[in-house]
Amino acid sequence: MERPVLGPIDPVTGRPLYLPHDVVSGTEATGLEPIPPRTPEEAESYADLYDWPLEDQPPRR
Repeated sequence: MERPVLGPIDPVTGRPLYLPHDVVSGTEATGLEPIPPRTPEEAESYADLYDWPLEDQPPRR
């Protein structure tokens, strides 16, 4: 049984680009847009949750 075409076709693979119920990751499925912290306190709380370098920290190597 063949799946119905539900959108644009990938010119390289010939497969549909979007299939129903395909989820790449849980974070992409939230619909939330990342925004920068508004205050220094909020930036600190982000640092507790995420492994993001803060502005005053040198990047890890």
